[in-house]
Amino acid sequence: MEFLKGIAKGGKGKKVAAVIVALCLVSGAVYLAGLGGRTAFSPDRVLAAGLTMVASDEDSLGVPLDAHFILKSDTGIKAAEVRHLLETEPGIQFSVEELGSDGKVFKITPAEALEANKIYRFRLGEEAWSFQTKDEFRVLGSLPRNKAWDVPVNTGIEIVFSHENYQDIEKYFEITPKVEGVFERHKRTAVFVPKGLQPGTIYTVKVKKGLGVKGSSETLKEDFVFRFETMSPEAAGSKRPPMEVYFSRNMYEYPVGERPLFDFSYYHYNSRDEVPAVTVDLYKYKDADAFIDDLQEYYLIPQWAYCTKKAHRADISRLEKVSSFQPPVQRSYYNYYILFPEGLDEGHYLAHITCTGKETGETTVNQVWLQVTDITGYVSVSSDKTLVWANTIAGGPVKDASVELRGAGDLGRTGSDGVLVFDTPESMKSGPDMEASHIFLKLSSPGRNPCVVPVVRVWYDYYYGDAIHQDYWSSVHFDRQLYRPTDRVSFWGIIRPMDGSAPEGSLRAVLQRNDYYYEYGGGNEEITSVELAVQRDGIFEGELNLPGLAPGYYRLSFELDGEHITGKWFEVATYTKPAYRIDLNKDKRAVFSGKDSITIDIQASFFEGTPVSAMQLSYSGDSGTGTVTTDEDGRASVTLTPKYRDVHWASGIEYFNVNNMLPEAGEIYGSINYMVFHNDMNLDFSVRAAETGAKVAVKLNRITLDRINNGEDSYYDDSLYIGDPVQGQVISGKVYENRWRREERGKYYDFINKEVRTSYYYYPEYVPVTDFTITTDTEGKGTFVFPYEAEKSYRVDLETTDGMGRRVKGEQHFYGSSFVDYQWQYWDYYHLEDEKEEYPFYRTGEEYSLTFKNNNETLPEGGGSHYLYHVNQKGLRGYRVDTAPHYRAAFREEDIPSVHVTGVCFNGRTYYKTAPRVIQYDIKERELDITVTADKESYRPGEEAVLNILVKDASGKPREATVNISLVDEAMYKLMGEDQGVLEGLYSRVLDSGILSDGYSHYCPEMEGGAGAEGGEGGGDRKDFRDTAFFGTIKTDSRGRGSLSIKVPDNLTTWRAAFNAVTEDLRAAGGSIPIVVRLPFFADIIINDSYLKGDRPSIALRSYGDAIKKGDRVSFSLSAPTLFEGEKLLEANAFETLWIELPPLSTGIHPVTVKAACGDRFTDTLTREITVYDSYLRRGVAEYHTLVKGMKIKGSKDGITKLVFTDAGRGKFINPLYHLYYASGKRVDQRLARRWAYSLLTEYFDTDLPQPDGFDAQAYQVPDGGISLLPYSESDAALSTKIAALGPEGFDKGLLEFYFHRLLFETGETEDELSCALWGLAALDRPVLCQVKSMLETKGLGVKTKLQLGLALWELGSKNQAAKVLEDVLQENGVTKDPYVMVDSGADRDDVMELTSLAAVLAARVGHSAAGGMFEYITDNSTKDILVLLEMAMYLSETLPKTGGKPAEFSYMLDGRRSDISLESGASHTLSLTPERLAGLNILEVKGDIALCVIYEDDFSPGDTMESENLTVNRQYYVNNKPVKELNAGDMVKVVINFGFGDKSLEGRYQVSDFLPSGLKIIAAPYTRGLEYLNIRYPYEVDGQRVSFYIYNSAYNSRGNEPVIYYARVVSKGTFRAQGAVLQNMEAADEIRMTKEETVTIK
Repeated sequence: MEFLKGIAKGGKGKKVAAVIVALCLVSGAVYLAGLGGRTAFSPDRVLAAGLTMVASDEDSLGVPLDAHFILKSDTGIKAAEVRHLLETEPGIQFSVEELGSDGKVFKITPAEALEANKIYRFRLGEEAWSFQTKDEFRVLGSLPRNKAWDVPVNTGIEIVFSHENYQDIEKYFEITPKVEGVFERHKRTAVFVPKGLQPGTIYTVKVKKGLGVKGSSETLKEDFVFRFETMSPEAAGSKRPPMEVYFSRNMYEYPVGERPLFDFSYYHYNSRDEVPAVTVDLYKYKDADAFIDDLQEYYLIPQWAYCTKKAHRADISRLEKVSSFQPPVQRSYYNYYILFPEGLDEGHYLAHITCTGKETGETTVNQVWLQVTDITGYVSVSSDKTLVWANTIAGGPVKDASVELRGAGDLGRTGSDGVLVFDTPESMKSGPDMEASHIFLKLSSPGRNPCVVPVVRVWYDYYYGDAIHQDYWSSVHFDRQLYRPTDRVSFWGIIRPMDGSAPEGSLRAVLQRNDYYYEYGGGNEEITSVELAVQRDGIFEGELNLPGLAPGYYRLSFELDGEHITGKWFEVATYTKPAYRIDLNKDKRAVFSGKDSITIDIQASFFEGTPVSAMQLSYSGDSGTGTVTTDEDGRASVTLTPKYRDVHWASGIEYFNVNNMLPEAGEIYGSINYMVFHNDMNLDFSVRAAETGAKVAVKLNRITLDRINNGEDSYYDDSLYIGDPVQGQVISGKVYENRWRREERGKYYDFINKEVRTSYYYYPEYVPVTDFTITTDTEGKGTFVFPYEAEKSYRVDLETTDGMGRRVKGEQHFYGSSFVDYQWQYWDYYHLEDEKEEYPFYRTGEEYSLTFKNNNETLPEGGGSHYLYHVNQKGLRGYRVDTAPHYRAAFREEDIPSVHVTGVCFNGRTYYKTAPRVIQYDIKERELDITVTADKESYRPGEEAVLNILVKDASGKPREATVNISLVDEAMYKLMGEDQGVLEGLYSRVLDSGILSDGYSHYCPEMEGGAGAEGGEGGGDRKDFRDTAFFGTIKTDSRGRGSLSIKVPDNLTTWRAAFNAVTEDLRAAGGSIPIVVRLPFFADIIINDSYLKGDRPSIALRSYGDAIKKGDRVSFSLSAPTLFEGEKLLEANAFETLWIELPPLSTGIHPVTVKAACGDRFTDTLTREITVYDSYLRRGVAEYHTLVKGMKIKGSKDGITKLVFTDAGRGKFINPLYHLYYASGKRVDQRLARRWAYSLLTEYFDTDLPQPDGFDAQAYQVPDGGISLLPYSESDAALSTKIAALGPEGFDKGLLEFYFHRLLFETGETEDELSCALWGLAALDRPVLCQVKSMLETKGLGVKTKLQLGLALWELGSKNQAAKVLEDVLQENGVTKDPYVMVDSGADRDDVMELTSLAAVLAARVGHSAAGGMFEYITDNSTKDILVLLEMAMYLSETLPKTGGKPAEFSYMLDGRRSDISLESGASHTLSLTPERLAGLNILEVKGDIALCVIYEDDFSPGDTMESENLTVNRQYYVNNKPVKELNAGDMVKVVINFGFGDKSLEGRYQVSDFLPSGLKIIAAPYTRGLEYLNIRYPYEVDGQRVSFYIYNSAYNSRGNEPVIYYARVVSKGTFRAQGAVLQNMEAADEIRMTKEETVTIK
């Protein structure tokens, strides 16, 4: 780079410099002349006219949104000519009206209101005019933000306005507490510079409405108010207090004369952890109102104002000091307590407590409020009513006690039971903020000191209700819960208002995605819907055709006039039903290992009952693997003896699984479990803290299995196998101290933060402490105590020998510092126990009985104890006061379906409250007696089955009812769950309690311690195969009778005829009966659903039936007219499988017919269809657009298209700004990025972030003037340049300029350094334009150099030339992979990130359309050894001011309904549309900048796309962990897909999609086959032969490059195409790679 160095040297260099300068001057003169020239006008008279245009109204803020414009011409012209020639940018519709008759004045009126804060350009020929529309004058933000905390006391107070020319703000500004200061003006920002803010103070700032804008009538419409809290005094430089003192409560209550006791805790900062000395100064309030005033003052301090709340002290100068004393501090376990020397007179007090450190003598102060009164109170606030219960100490309920609420006055007086119920005031209902969570009620009784009861908002979650609409009875039922992507969903249900009225409004069933994890979040958007007719009795039914859904979980939401009433989920999958079932039974439920055996009986049968004979099955389990073959009855058995295991637990569950060995289309398995005991003794022990040490408590019992094996449930109830205690058993024990040994693993260099870091291995060590023995007593119990240290942890091992001579072992860990370990047995658990242990459900009129207990102890009756029980259901429904700990009540009609009962005990001193107990309705009371009978025991395919229905109520009276009946193949229930009945849907639910808040007084702190076929034997052609045979409704007549005839399909199966009935008075019932369809002899085909063109599958034929036996010969005839001519004739023995190879398959749907015969009597004909595709290959498509009005959107032709609308305005920058804000580290770029991010967030967004810590910028500027990465490193040219370009505030600009000059003329050696120097000088506004242009003429410049020179040109005002530089770089090195644009040069992603970040800044500055794509690339990808934080900050600083700040809004018409959407702060809106709905989508209006991402799947061929060189992927099949090219029937195939990401690959989410050859299917549950499954991945979607997985490419994802492993099983022999596995980025669909297509042979 000698050409620039020559500038600074003598002789020839000076000449070169002169030439360069002269060239620059000449080129500049030519350039200016070119600008000054004027092209001759067109001879057209309009264009030749002298033209002017003005707005109808304009001031300093611009033109109003409803403005029109006046065009004047000095020559007469026509309106039509103006309308034709006038151009606008952006394009708008407008009208032209001639004013007058001489054609010289015209009114231009926009057809729609203009957008706010936007420039509109009008051009007519060579004349052009620009107008800016007004933006509402408003406050955009503040510093500090509203509700900010930890604000430095030296902060300025900034208010950012929407406009610069605001009027003098001083008289419109108010700060409380008042602070002196001065005002400064910085463009749009007004700054109040306070003379001094106090630490730990809440300040309220108000900018009053009425503040105007110079030259405009616009004013601030509303007051702008914000509050903030300054940092704590300690953080502001004050001395930290020596200790902190805390109390568990702010207020305590005591009876008159009782010595106050309360707990406290402390923390020393500067000395040993000694208990401080305590001094109590006691002050008294004049009355309860003053007491409430102080409490409210405290609770009105917002939660975010931590310092103020912590430092708050009530003003004691207004109070009467009544005593001062120094109580001894008492300790119980880990808690400390203050006990007053004597009781107090009634009244309200403030305890001002001073704690003094015994070592330092330093003090700290805290306060607690005390109330002393014999009046006590409990309050429960519900949504409709509030209940208050008043009692006196040792006296019970208080009559005529008045209840007051500040601001609401006297609310009433209590009755003789001490209860007052009143309508809940609105002020007691609301409170989204914690400030509104505390309410204080005052209870007063003549002659007694009032009681103040704090009422606290309920924030916990046990006052629950279900997600179904609380005001409707509803129940919905589908024909099944599993569907294929294009199936029809049939449904039936009832929706009825609970008030007894008829449902009103329009009912819709809305299909929604219901997966927890679904692309782009969402899932609640409507996919399609159907309008429904609902009858007066609330009955509705309908069906919905699924629009080619992707596999996953979906929901139908039933909405009445747009309001969700109820819903139901279902699954979509490409399933294959199992051909037969495997049922397992065991002769024992539990055994002793190594001693007892267990026999598992296996039954294989078709779903209509025919046994599956001679079938090879494999079994696997914890106690062994093997194979069996079924006999003629389809039976087999396995006898196992579980192995003994020397483990720390006496028992465990073992599993036994049975699978088919030979190929089957559907997955077939059975599973069972049993309990295995390794010892005949049960050792139970605990280790808890006690006063004398750590107490080991042992209990040893014999284990007996009789009750379990007699069938009593459950495995998990240990009382079933715990037998007699073992007396006199010696148990040996060992105590170890748990330690961790740290061993250095190695050192590594953190290149980003420039630090050497050390990593360690940690190994557990167990140091022996003591050995001991315990001998059990007559109860099998024993104890041992050992000393422990609070800061240490321990392990206790116990061991003894059982009756079988085996070791019985136990292990427990004990943590000395954890009082949780010992306190559990002392915790209070107050609850209402239902005396009806089994089936705790109740009929109307039936009494339920609840007992008030603490743990297992019933609370006392009488003796000063009083009880309140209140019942809630969507509000308060009733209450009762009693002296007994029992609540008995009859379940009422209005209680259906549930009520909540809460128990409150007043024991004469304090209150104990239970969680609400839910009492549920016994739905059997409303159960109908419904009988459904079939006219025959079994049917042949295609026959009519007549179902006779009889509905009666419980008394035997016939009832008219609506009955829904569905017939579903029993095989489906092997794949899906069972639906609940209509009775359960209506009544098995829990309504909301309606409780909002509660509270009580006089909390009491306590110290711790205390058949054959009928008819002919031939089968017709069976080809009508269904999963649902029928779904419909029928109404029974007045005799309760109805009849239904159903033609059964050709499935040989048992149809589960499920029925649900409901009457007009909402009595209901459900059930099912089997409908058996069978043949005495039948054929079966094993064939896949789909194949690929060119596949040569073999299909399996077999025969079964009760009418044939082993050895019978069966003839088969196979025909497939679209695949081959004629028939294929074969023979086989009964029950044997015969394989027939098909010719190469052609695309299309092909019927395959099998005829089977056994002798002359038995025949069956069976036709199946197979679908042959050209390809299975599908890939994700993601297309990115800018949303415009009226645009037509292309999507999927046959599936769902997802549209994601996002704010393309400022909102999209929030996350990148947060990324910069949270950049942690000591590097100067990290610190500057954080500061810039905070500044931008404060100016453009309402954020909730503390201001970053300041730092000394000068510490990073080294003596040569350059800026260093760290205070101790050398100057860095690139870093210095970027800081100069970003804004070098805080650095010495003169020194920085000196550094760049030396770098340019003396020290710079590389083109990178020289271009940095030029960019840096340009950023400092130095005249280096000629040097920049000269350097750009040099051949062979690197990409980075070009970009830095382009940025320098922009700094110097040469925007067009800078844009040319960028365009040249992008032409040569730009790569677009929507939505990303990147500059692809260099060796790795760091190089690409560096270049793309510079290009993004340049693109933003010159307005290039690729800027957004480049910025999205650098935000979605990460670096390894560099940071691009400053480039991101420059981009955001450049882009944010140009980006609209108002929310992006758009409207669309869909399904005849208009939707108006507003996108704020990066929000998105998602639609999932069928092709029909997508075609009907109409974008009506668009305001602001909105990005649209269109996501769908489409077919593709390997040659359709350029595969990325940044990705690698390969696939291998394994059998028995050996790679194979050929497979055998019965193989379990491990599929391994290895993938890799190159140094320039895109980060983020990827999808691996594998396409199984059609002879294989995925094994969904490998553990049922004894396969290793710990390292496999589970697919997120299985769609036919496509198996898809999510993976993530990140430098920080340790499992990112681990292979995808899954298992597959053989379903068919033959030769198959195995299309390539695809690796594809889920955001940039063009980032894709796939394996080669293979051929797989299965023998």
